[in-house]
Amino acid sequence: MNTRYLKENEFPIWDEFVIKNGNNIFTRTLWQDMHSESRGYEQKIAVVEKKGVIIGGISFVTENKRIFRPKLTQFVSPVISERKVNDNYKKIKWRMEILRSLLEFLKTDFSDITFILLPEIDDVRSFVWDYWTVTPVYDLFLDLENYSEDRLSHNLRKNIKKSRAHDLKFVKDIDKYHDAYYEIFTAAYGRKEKDIPVNEKEFRFFITYLLKQKVLELSHVIFEGEIIGFRGNLLSGDQVFDWIGGTSLEHYDLGSTAFLLNELINEYRERDYARFVFGGANTPGIWDFKAQFQGELNHYFQAKLSFEAKKGLLTRAKRKIFG
Repeated sequence: MNTRYLKENEFPIWDEFVIKNGNNIFTRTLWQDMHSESRGYEQKIAVVEKKGVIIGGISFVTENKRIFRPKLTQFVSPVISERKVNDNYKKIKWRMEILRSLLEFLKTDFSDITFILLPEIDDVRSFVWDYWTVTPVYDLFLDLENYSEDRLSHNLRKNIKKSRAHDLKFVKDIDKYHDAYYEIFTAAYGRKEKDIPVNEKEFRFFITYLLKQKVLELSHVIFEGEIIGFRGNLLSGDQVFDWIGGTSLEHYDLGSTAFLLNELINEYRERDYARFVFGGANTPGIWDFKAQFQGELNHYFQAKLSFEAKKGLLTRAKRKIFG
């Protein structure tokens, strides 16, 4: 196996590899391009090759010798090809060798690394054996083929009924940005008492960039001529990611969030998408709302290597040698 950085003119090869191995939008070069253009981060792609063919790697942005998760990004993860053999031991060994080769390569250049791993990377021993800090992360997803309003919680069905009674209108503009979106977006973060991740300029830039790439669709809810809620959904292979959104605080009790999500989910089901991914489910309030759609809880991992972790590793090594 050979591990190296791709040259910029080789980046399309990486996208071909990603599309063949899951086609997750957060691992494609367009996602890192967006953050490079917005914040001036350096973009790199490290790959593991066998006989000149990519068998694994990672696309990421870097600043000050660290690999990190950019704003509004769900995954910063290696992508690993499957070995087509029946022997399960050989499959596992294949993935482990690719991952360990990649990690050793990256550690020579970066002292602070944070990965948010794809759910497919569920064997994290390569990280644990090397004293990375590994913690679970959660999201919820729906199998769209079996989606039905009848399966929703009583509370959600009541909110959807309330929205329809107030004559809320679902509007799928797909590619039209409205100024109300950022105000609603920031209000949602204020309600959760969280820091707003991006300013209005970045927010508009991200949306404009992703619309041009034809991987983002926008929609909103109108009440009495006013936009009171919106969603931005990312299209990624046969999956849809519920990426950004919010509801006006003034009209929160109209149940528009449940109404809008239900309309979107039904539409994507009719368009033959396989899965709707809600994103994070790591805090009680957010999990409680999303769980009412009767989706499945999905876990993946955050793996972090930092200077502090390296100091701890050296301390353990000294104790083993001298102590």
